[in-house]
Amino acid sequence: QHAIDISRNLRLRYLWVDALCIIQDSDDDWKVEAAKMGSIYARSYLTIAADSARDASEGCFSIREELQVSFYESKGTVEGGRESVLYVPVDKVRNQPRQGERRQDPLSKRGWTLQERILSPRILHYTSHQIYWECRSRPRIEDEPITLLCESPLWWFPTPKTRGLVRCLNLNGTRDKVLSVCRKLSVSTDMLPAISGLARLVNSTINSEYLAGMWRDGLEWALLWFRTASENPPARSSSQRPEPEKYVAPSWSWASIASPVDWRLNIQYQYPDVLPRFAIEETAVKLAGDDPFGIVESCSLRIRGVVLNEWLRYTGSHEIEITVDDWVSSKVSLDYYNELPGPVSLLLLFGPLGGERHYLVLRKASETDNYYRRVGLLWSSFSDSKDRDYTHQTITII
Repeated sequence: QHAIDISRNLRLRYLWVDALCIIQDSDDDWKVEAAKMGSIYARSYLTIAADSARDASEGCFSIREELQVSFYESKGTVEGGRESVLYVPVDKVRNQPRQGERRQDPLSKRGWTLQERILSPRILHYTSHQIYWECRSRPRIEDEPITLLCESPLWWFPTPKTRGLVRCLNLNGTRDKVLSVCRKLSVSTDMLPAISGLARLVNSTINSEYLAGMWRDGLEWALLWFRTASENPPARSSSQRPEPEKYVAPSWSWASIASPVDWRLNIQYQYPDVLPRFAIEETAVKLAGDDPFGIVESCSLRIRGVVLNEWLRYTGSHEIEITVDDWVSSKVSLDYYNELPGPVSLLLLFGPLGGERHYLVLRKASETDNYYRRVGLLWSSFSDSKDRDYTHQTITII
Protein backbone atom coordinates (compact mmCIF):
# COMPACT_ATOMS: atom_id res chain seq x y z
CA GLN A 1 0.00 0.00 0.00
CA HIS A 2 2.87 2.40 0.76
CA ALA A 3 4.40 1.75 -2.67
CA ILE A 4 1.04 2.49 -4.28
CA ASP A 5 0.72 5.77 -2.37
CA ILE A 6 4.24 6.82 -3.38
CA SER A 7 3.64 5.92 -7.03
CA ARG A 8 0.38 7.88 -7.15
CA ASN A 9 1.97 10.96 -5.55
CA LEU A 10 4.75 10.80 -8.16
CA ARG A 11 2.10 10.31 -10.90
CA LEU A 12 3.59 6.99 -11.99
CA ARG A 13 1.10 4.78 -13.77
CA TYR A 14 2.66 1.33 -13.36
CA LEU A 15 4.08 -0.49 -10.36
CA TRP A 16 6.01 -3.80 -10.34
CA VAL A 17 6.25 -5.73 -7.04
CA ASP A 18 8.16 -8.99 -7.10
CA ALA A 19 5.97 -10.66 -4.45
CA LEU A 20 2.89 -9.94 -6.59
CA CYS A 21 4.29 -10.29 -10.11
CA ILE A 22 6.05 -13.62 -9.52
CA ILE A 23 3.84 -16.61 -8.78
CA GLN A 24 4.72 -17.70 -5.27
CA ASP A 25 5.60 -21.37 -4.63
CA SER A 26 6.06 -21.96 -8.36
CA ASP A 27 9.61 -23.04 -9.23
CA ASP A 28 8.94 -22.84 -12.96
CA ASP A 29 7.65 -19.27 -12.84
CA TRP A 30 10.44 -18.24 -10.46
CA LYS A 31 13.14 -19.51 -12.84
CA VAL A 32 11.63 -17.55 -15.73
CA GLU A 33 11.13 -14.31 -13.77
CA ALA A 34 14.43 -14.48 -11.87
CA ALA A 35 16.28 -14.37 -15.19
CA LYS A 36 14.41 -11.13 -16.05
CA MET A 37 14.87 -9.26 -12.76
CA GLY A 38 18.11 -7.55 -13.76
CA SER A 39 16.52 -5.99 -16.85
CA ILE A 40 13.37 -5.06 -14.91
CA TYR A 41 15.34 -2.90 -12.48
CA ALA A 42 17.73 -1.57 -15.12
CA ARG A 43 14.83 -0.38 -17.32
CA SER A 44 12.68 0.99 -14.51
CA TYR A 45 11.96 4.68 -14.07
CA LEU A 46 12.37 4.55 -10.29
CA THR A 47 12.98 1.92 -7.61
CA ILE A 48 11.28 2.36 -4.23
CA ALA A 49 13.42 0.92 -1.44
CA ALA A 50 11.90 0.18 1.97
CA ASP A 51 15.32 0.10 3.64
CA SER A 52 14.16 -0.10 7.25
CA ALA A 53 11.54 -2.82 6.70
CA ARG A 54 12.43 -6.27 8.05
CA ASP A 55 9.79 -7.87 5.84
CA ALA A 56 6.96 -6.97 3.45
CA SER A 57 4.52 -6.28 6.31
CA GLU A 58 6.39 -3.20 7.57
CA GLY A 59 6.40 -1.06 4.42
CA CYS A 60 8.17 2.23 3.75
CA PHE A 61 6.80 4.62 6.36
CA SER A 62 7.95 4.44 9.97
CA ILE A 63 7.84 6.65 13.06
CA ARG A 64 11.18 8.40 13.31
CA GLU A 65 12.90 10.59 15.86
CA GLU A 66 12.56 14.36 15.78
CA LEU A 67 15.44 16.12 14.03
CA GLN A 68 16.82 19.18 15.82
CA VAL A 69 18.56 21.72 13.59
CA SER A 70 20.44 24.87 14.64
CA PHE A 71 20.53 27.83 12.26
CA TYR A 72 22.88 30.73 11.66
CA GLU A 73 20.85 33.94 11.26
CA SER A 74 22.09 36.47 8.72
CA LYS A 75 20.20 39.79 8.49
CA GLY A 76 20.36 42.19 5.58
CA THR A 77 18.34 44.23 3.14
CA VAL A 78 16.93 43.51 -0.28
CA GLU A 79 15.84 45.70 -3.19
CA GLY A 80 13.65 48.52 -1.97
CA GLY A 81 15.33 48.70 1.41
CA ARG A 82 13.28 45.91 2.94
CA GLU A 83 14.88 43.90 5.73
CA SER A 84 15.57 40.21 5.13
CA VAL A 85 16.77 37.28 7.20
CA LEU A 86 18.67 34.29 5.82
CA TYR A 87 18.71 31.12 7.93
CA VAL A 88 21.60 28.72 7.28
CA PRO A 89 21.71 25.32 9.05
CA VAL A 90 25.01 25.04 10.90
CA ASP A 91 24.46 22.08 13.21
CA LYS A 92 22.32 18.99 13.19
CA VAL A 93 21.80 17.15 16.47
CA ARG A 94 20.74 13.51 16.27
CA ASN A 95 20.85 10.46 18.51
CA GLN A 96 22.46 8.42 15.73
CA PRO A 97 25.11 9.40 13.18
CA ARG A 98 23.93 10.09 9.66
CA GLN A 99 26.93 8.65 7.85
CA GLY A 100 26.48 5.02 6.90
CA GLU A 101 23.00 4.74 8.45
CA ARG A 102 21.54 3.34 5.24
CA ARG A 103 24.01 0.48 5.29
CA GLN A 104 22.74 -0.51 8.76
CA ASP A 105 19.15 -0.96 7.61
CA PRO A 106 17.89 -4.50 6.85
CA LEU A 107 17.49 -4.00 3.10
CA SER A 108 21.17 -3.20 2.55
CA LYS A 109 22.16 -6.65 3.88
CA ARG A 110 19.93 -8.76 1.63
CA GLY A 111 21.49 -10.65 -1.24
CA TRP A 112 19.00 -9.80 -3.98
CA THR A 113 19.24 -6.05 -3.40
CA LEU A 114 22.85 -5.80 -4.64
CA GLN A 115 22.01 -5.92 -8.35
CA GLU A 116 18.75 -4.09 -7.77
CA ARG A 117 20.63 -1.14 -6.30
CA ILE A 118 23.43 -1.09 -8.86
CA LEU A 119 21.24 -1.54 -11.95
CA SER A 120 18.41 0.83 -10.99
CA PRO A 121 18.82 4.28 -12.61
CA ARG A 122 17.09 6.02 -9.67
CA ILE A 123 16.30 4.89 -6.13
CA LEU A 124 14.16 6.48 -3.44
CA HIS A 125 15.26 5.11 -0.06
CA TYR A 126 12.91 5.12 2.92
CA THR A 127 15.18 4.49 5.91
CA SER A 128 14.47 4.44 9.63
CA HIS A 129 15.58 8.09 9.93
CA GLN A 130 14.97 9.91 6.68
CA ILE A 131 14.66 9.75 2.91
CA TYR A 132 17.58 9.35 0.54
CA TRP A 133 17.70 9.92 -3.18
CA GLU A 134 20.21 8.07 -5.36
CA CYS A 135 20.94 8.37 -9.05
CA ARG A 136 24.07 8.36 -11.19
CA SER A 137 24.39 12.12 -11.35
CA ARG A 138 23.46 13.68 -8.02
CA PRO A 139 22.61 11.84 -4.78
CA ARG A 140 20.69 13.71 -2.09
CA ILE A 141 19.77 13.26 1.56
CA GLU A 142 16.71 14.75 3.25
CA ASP A 143 18.45 16.84 5.93
CA GLU A 144 21.47 17.71 3.77
CA PRO A 145 20.36 18.68 0.25
CA ILE A 146 23.88 19.55 -0.90
CA THR A 147 26.04 16.55 0.02
CA LEU A 148 25.23 12.90 0.63
CA LEU A 149 27.50 11.59 3.38
CA CYS A 150 27.11 7.85 2.91
CA GLU A 151 28.59 5.64 0.21
CA SER A 152 26.60 4.98 -2.92
CA PRO A 153 27.45 2.21 -5.39
CA LEU A 154 25.85 4.32 -8.10
CA TRP A 155 28.89 6.61 -7.73
CA TRP A 156 31.01 3.81 -9.19
CA PHE A 157 29.31 4.30 -12.55
CA PRO A 158 29.79 7.78 -14.00
CA THR A 159 27.07 7.62 -16.64
CA PRO A 160 23.54 6.24 -16.70
CA LYS A 161 24.32 4.55 -20.00
CA THR A 162 24.74 0.80 -19.96
CA ARG A 163 28.13 0.93 -21.69
CA GLY A 164 29.48 3.15 -18.90
CA LEU A 165 28.23 0.68 -16.30
CA VAL A 166 29.78 -2.26 -18.14
CA ARG A 167 33.08 -0.46 -18.61
CA CYS A 168 33.42 0.12 -14.86
CA LEU A 169 32.34 -3.40 -13.94
CA ASN A 170 34.82 -4.87 -16.40
CA LEU A 171 37.95 -3.31 -14.90
CA ASN A 172 40.58 -5.86 -13.86
CA GLY A 173 39.31 -7.58 -10.74
CA THR A 174 36.40 -5.18 -10.30
CA ARG A 175 33.76 -7.34 -11.94
CA ASP A 176 34.44 -10.36 -9.72
CA LYS A 177 34.69 -8.24 -6.56
CA VAL A 178 31.42 -6.45 -7.29
CA LEU A 179 29.59 -9.72 -7.90
CA SER A 180 30.98 -11.29 -4.75
CA VAL A 181 29.69 -8.71 -2.26
CA CYS A 182 28.46 -10.99 0.50
CA ARG A 183 24.90 -10.40 1.63
CA LYS A 184 22.30 -12.46 3.42
CA LEU A 185 20.25 -14.91 1.40
CA SER A 186 17.37 -16.84 2.91
CA VAL A 187 17.86 -19.53 0.26
CA SER A 188 21.50 -20.53 -0.33
CA THR A 189 20.87 -21.61 -3.93
CA ASP A 190 19.84 -18.02 -4.78
CA MET A 191 23.50 -16.94 -4.76
CA LEU A 192 23.99 -17.03 -8.54
CA PRO A 193 20.43 -16.01 -9.58
CA ALA A 194 20.69 -12.99 -7.25
CA ILE A 195 23.56 -11.55 -9.36
CA SER A 196 22.47 -12.91 -12.75
CA GLY A 197 21.42 -9.46 -13.97
CA LEU A 198 24.86 -7.99 -13.28
CA ALA A 199 26.57 -11.03 -14.76
CA ARG A 200 24.48 -10.82 -17.93
CA LEU A 201 25.29 -7.13 -18.33
CA VAL A 202 29.05 -7.68 -18.03
CA ASN A 203 28.95 -10.71 -20.28
CA SER A 204 27.30 -8.70 -23.05
CA THR A 205 30.65 -7.04 -23.79
CA ILE A 206 33.46 -9.38 -22.76
CA ASN A 207 32.43 -12.38 -24.89
CA SER A 208 33.72 -14.95 -22.40
CA GLU A 209 32.37 -18.16 -20.90
CA TYR A 210 30.55 -17.56 -17.60
CA LEU A 211 31.50 -20.03 -14.87
CA ALA A 212 29.42 -19.85 -11.68
CA GLY A 213 30.15 -16.22 -10.76
CA MET A 214 33.45 -15.97 -12.67
CA TRP A 215 34.60 -15.75 -16.29
CA ARG A 216 36.98 -17.87 -18.32
CA ASP A 217 38.71 -14.67 -19.42
CA GLY A 218 41.08 -13.89 -16.55
CA LEU A 219 40.06 -16.95 -14.55
CA GLU A 220 43.68 -17.69 -13.64
CA TRP A 221 43.84 -14.46 -11.63
CA ALA A 222 40.28 -14.77 -10.36
CA LEU A 223 41.20 -18.00 -8.55
CA LEU A 224 43.21 -15.87 -6.09
CA TRP A 225 40.19 -15.18 -3.88
CA PHE A 226 40.23 -15.86 -0.16
CA ARG A 227 37.81 -15.69 2.72
CA THR A 228 38.36 -12.53 4.75
CA ALA A 229 39.07 -13.08 8.43
CA SER A 230 36.24 -12.86 10.93
CA GLU A 231 36.63 -10.64 13.95
CA ASN A 232 35.16 -13.38 16.14
CA PRO A 233 35.94 -16.72 14.50
CA PRO A 234 34.08 -19.71 15.93
CA ALA A 235 35.92 -22.17 18.13
CA ARG A 236 37.56 -24.88 16.08
CA SER A 237 35.96 -28.27 16.53
CA SER A 238 36.72 -31.78 15.46
CA SER A 239 33.65 -31.91 13.24
CA GLN A 240 33.91 -32.31 9.52
CA ARG A 241 33.81 -29.38 7.13
CA PRO A 242 30.14 -28.32 6.80
CA GLU A 243 28.75 -29.05 3.38
CA PRO A 244 25.80 -26.98 2.08
CA GLU A 245 22.45 -28.71 2.03
CA LYS A 246 22.21 -28.04 -1.71
CA TYR A 247 24.89 -27.51 -4.34
CA VAL A 248 25.51 -23.81 -4.99
CA ALA A 249 28.80 -23.52 -6.90
CA PRO A 250 32.09 -25.38 -7.44
CA SER A 251 34.61 -25.17 -4.62
CA TRP A 252 36.98 -23.01 -6.74
CA SER A 253 34.34 -20.26 -7.08
CA TRP A 254 33.85 -17.59 -4.41
CA ALA A 255 30.11 -18.35 -4.65
CA SER A 256 30.66 -21.70 -2.93
CA ILE A 257 31.04 -20.13 0.53
CA ALA A 258 28.64 -17.85 2.40
CA SER A 259 31.38 -15.52 3.69
CA PRO A 260 32.94 -12.23 2.54
CA VAL A 261 35.89 -12.70 0.20
CA ASP A 262 38.71 -10.62 -1.24
CA TRP A 263 41.37 -11.10 -3.92
CA ARG A 264 45.17 -11.13 -3.99
CA LEU A 265 45.00 -8.89 -7.04
CA ASN A 266 47.86 -6.64 -5.98
CA ILE A 267 50.32 -9.03 -7.64
CA GLN A 268 48.45 -8.66 -10.95
CA TYR A 269 49.00 -4.90 -10.83
CA GLN A 270 52.63 -5.24 -9.71
CA TYR A 271 53.49 -7.91 -12.29
CA PRO A 272 51.08 -7.38 -15.22
CA ASP A 273 53.17 -9.46 -17.64
CA VAL A 274 53.60 -12.51 -15.41
CA LEU A 275 52.25 -15.83 -16.65
CA PRO A 276 50.49 -18.41 -14.45
CA ARG A 277 52.36 -21.59 -13.54
CA PHE A 278 49.40 -23.77 -14.57
CA ALA A 279 47.14 -24.25 -17.58
CA ILE A 280 43.36 -24.64 -17.63
CA GLU A 281 42.79 -27.38 -20.20
CA GLU A 282 39.01 -27.71 -20.00
CA THR A 283 35.95 -26.24 -18.29
CA ALA A 284 32.63 -28.03 -17.87
CA VAL A 285 29.34 -26.54 -16.70
CA LYS A 286 25.99 -28.26 -16.24
CA LEU A 287 23.11 -25.82 -15.78
CA ALA A 288 20.02 -26.51 -13.71
CA GLY A 289 17.81 -24.65 -16.20
CA ASP A 290 17.90 -22.54 -19.34
CA ASP A 291 19.49 -19.44 -17.80
CA PRO A 292 23.29 -19.53 -18.37
CA PHE A 293 23.71 -17.09 -15.46
CA GLY A 294 21.47 -18.95 -13.05
CA ILE A 295 21.70 -22.07 -10.90
CA VAL A 296 24.31 -24.68 -11.82
CA GLU A 297 24.19 -28.39 -11.05
CA SER A 298 27.93 -28.93 -11.46
CA CYS A 299 31.01 -27.12 -12.71
CA SER A 300 34.62 -28.30 -13.00
CA LEU A 301 38.09 -27.27 -14.14
CA ARG A 302 40.64 -29.63 -15.62
CA ILE A 303 44.06 -28.17 -14.87
CA ARG A 304 47.63 -29.18 -15.61
CA GLY A 305 50.25 -27.87 -13.23
CA VAL A 306 52.58 -28.48 -10.31
CA VAL A 307 50.89 -30.31 -7.44
CA LEU A 308 52.69 -30.76 -4.12
CA ASN A 309 51.61 -33.10 -1.34
CA GLU A 310 51.94 -31.41 2.05
CA TRP A 311 50.38 -31.44 5.54
CA LEU A 312 47.93 -29.06 7.18
CA ARG A 313 48.31 -28.55 10.93
CA TYR A 314 47.23 -26.11 13.61
CA THR A 315 49.60 -24.49 16.09
CA GLY A 316 46.77 -22.85 18.06
CA SER A 317 43.01 -22.54 18.04
CA HIS A 318 43.07 -20.56 14.77
CA GLU A 319 46.70 -20.47 13.63
CA ILE A 320 47.33 -22.55 10.51
CA GLU A 321 50.62 -23.98 9.36
CA ILE A 322 51.65 -25.66 6.10
CA THR A 323 55.26 -26.53 5.27
CA VAL A 324 56.30 -26.02 1.64
CA ASP A 325 59.84 -27.03 0.60
CA ASP A 326 60.91 -26.89 4.26
CA TRP A 327 59.55 -23.34 4.54
CA VAL A 328 56.69 -22.89 7.03
CA SER A 329 53.89 -20.69 5.72
CA SER A 330 51.46 -18.94 8.03
CA LYS A 331 49.74 -17.02 5.22
CA VAL A 332 46.93 -19.51 4.75
CA SER A 333 43.27 -18.66 4.37
CA LEU A 334 40.94 -21.65 4.72
CA ASP A 335 37.48 -21.46 3.18
CA TYR A 336 36.00 -23.02 6.34
CA TYR A 337 37.21 -22.59 9.90
CA ASN A 338 36.84 -26.21 10.91
CA GLU A 339 38.79 -27.84 8.10
CA LEU A 340 40.43 -30.86 9.70
CA PRO A 341 44.22 -31.18 9.95
CA GLY A 342 45.85 -33.75 7.70
CA PRO A 343 47.21 -34.22 4.18
CA VAL A 344 46.55 -31.55 1.56
CA SER A 345 47.68 -30.91 -2.00
CA LEU A 346 48.97 -27.56 -3.25
CA LEU A 347 48.47 -26.39 -6.84
CA LEU A 348 51.07 -23.77 -7.77
CA LEU A 349 49.29 -20.76 -9.29
CA PHE A 350 51.89 -17.97 -9.51
CA GLY A 351 55.47 -17.46 -8.42
CA PRO A 352 58.09 -16.50 -7.80
CA LEU A 353 56.64 -13.00 -7.41
CA GLY A 354 58.22 -10.57 -4.97
CA GLY A 355 59.42 -13.37 -2.75
CA GLU A 356 56.13 -15.27 -2.68
CA ARG A 357 54.42 -18.17 -4.38
CA HIS A 358 50.65 -18.59 -4.47
CA TYR A 359 48.93 -21.97 -4.21
CA LEU A 360 45.44 -23.37 -4.14
CA VAL A 361 45.02 -25.63 -1.12
CA LEU A 362 43.21 -28.78 -2.25
CA ARG A 363 41.92 -32.04 -0.86
CA LYS A 364 40.92 -35.21 -2.65
CA ALA A 365 37.21 -35.37 -3.42
CA SER A 366 37.41 -39.15 -3.77
CA GLU A 367 40.04 -41.77 -3.11
CA THR A 368 39.85 -43.42 -6.51
CA ASP A 369 39.58 -40.57 -9.04
CA ASN A 370 41.89 -37.61 -9.61
CA TYR A 371 39.22 -35.16 -8.46
CA TYR A 372 39.91 -32.44 -5.92
CA ARG A 373 38.02 -29.71 -4.09
CA ARG A 374 39.45 -26.40 -3.01
CA VAL A 375 39.77 -25.76 0.74
CA GLY A 376 41.78 -22.53 0.79
CA LEU A 377 44.50 -20.26 -0.59
CA LEU A 378 48.16 -20.11 0.49
CA TRP A 379 50.86 -17.57 -0.27
CA SER A 380 54.28 -18.61 0.99
CA SER A 381 57.64 -16.91 1.34
CA PHE A 382 60.60 -18.73 -0.16
CA SER A 383 64.22 -18.42 -1.17
CA ASP A 384 64.95 -18.06 -4.89
CA SER A 385 67.82 -20.50 -4.46
CA LYS A 386 65.35 -23.18 -3.38
CA ASP A 387 63.32 -23.04 -6.59
CA ARG A 388 63.48 -26.43 -8.25
CA ASP A 389 62.12 -28.35 -11.21
CA TYR A 390 58.69 -29.75 -10.47
CA THR A 391 56.79 -32.53 -12.17
CA HIS A 392 53.43 -31.63 -13.67
CA GLN A 393 50.17 -33.55 -13.50
CA THR A 394 46.58 -33.12 -14.62
CA ILE A 395 43.82 -32.85 -12.03
CA THR A 396 40.13 -31.89 -11.98
CA ILE A 397 38.81 -29.45 -9.40
CA ILE A 398 35.08 -29.62 -8.66
